[in-house]
Amino acid sequence: MPKVTREHSITATRKAAMESPIKKEKSIKKEKVEDSPIKQETKPQQQENTKEKDNTVYGEILPADEKQLIDLIQAFPKGISSVLALQHLDGWSINDLVTVGNSLSKKDLIEIRSSSSGAGNNVLTFVAVSEEEVHKLRSMDANEKIIYGYIKEAGSKGIWQKDLKIKSGIHQKQVLASLKALEKRKIIKTVKSIKNSIKRVYMLYELAPSDEVTGGTFYQDNELDVEFIEILSHAIYRKILKDSMPTEEDQLLPANYPYYPTVSSLSNFLNNSDLFRSGVSLDNDDVQGLLDRLVYDGKIERRLRTSIASNSIDDDDDTWMYKAVNTSKSSETTLTCTPCGQCPIFKMCSDLGEVNPSSCEYFSKWLEF
Repeated sequence: MPKVTREHSITATRKAAMESPIKKEKSIKKEKVEDSPIKQETKPQQQENTKEKDNTVYGEILPADEKQLIDLIQAFPKGISSVLALQHLDGWSINDLVTVGNSLSKKDLIEIRSSSSGAGNNVLTFVAVSEEEVHKLRSMDANEKIIYGYIKEAGSKGIWQKDLKIKSGIHQKQVLASLKALEKRKIIKTVKSIKNSIKRVYMLYELAPSDEVTGGTFYQDNELDVEFIEILSHAIYRKILKDSMPTEEDQLLPANYPYYPTVSSLSNFLNNSDLFRSGVSLDNDDVQGLLDRLVYDGKIERRLRTSIASNSIDDDDDTWMYKAVNTSKSSETTLTCTPCGQCPIFKMCSDLGEVNPSSCEYFSKWLEF
């Protein structure tokens, strides 16, 4: 057996100390190699989570085909037809479109509307539902959704409770329960109708009732405001009377005078006056009704516009002008019954003047009568 000296012992110790870090480093590398498959396995999971987030619409994860279709529908705010949708969806058939569309409709994400084409075929239109509307629909039960749909379809005209029962086919008690629940959540509201003050119509909470329901500008608290109509009619007549007369006494308006008031100019005149209740304004249809009333009363007459000239840009499309009729009949005499007795330019009439009896069309018509 060889003899081990102290020098050999020190050398062996140093050699062991030098080898130990190498072994330790190898073990660390081995652990890293063993850990690496675990990290590699987590990468596909992270990609999958990212993909799911991309397919999320209003908090709900959709399949790829549903996400593709709803992205296309949302790109068309007014809706997209089935024909146009198939042009954008490569490899899709009409059956695929209808199946995926029905799935999105059940999730309250889109509306599917059917309309008839010229050839007699039904064309489907897909319309995206807003996020607010989606959350609103998801808060309703099945009966409430049906009732809400018919009320929404009625628009600003509203719908009677009886009509809701007939259209929906839901029992009366369930209809009342649904209406009460929707009204409590301020999704719908009731409005009194001028057609029947006892009955009420239902419409969406954010809509303003149409004139057909409230009666329009001339109604207040479901009653015709006769005094308001008289005030407006008088104001219109005074304005027309003023614009129907020459500004100077010796001035004569030509027969084709194009500057008599029109519906649009009178509407602007009234809306800029201080005759209205707070929050009330007149549109051209309202003013036309007042003008028709004055025509029937014989206070004004209509004249067809033969010139492009107008008082304002707003009345370029108006066909008719309105001129005041002289209705002063303080005393019924032979003179006042003739056109001369009611003529506003009687003082300007003479045998040799521009206005004379021989060329007066009104006098000639009176003689023929």
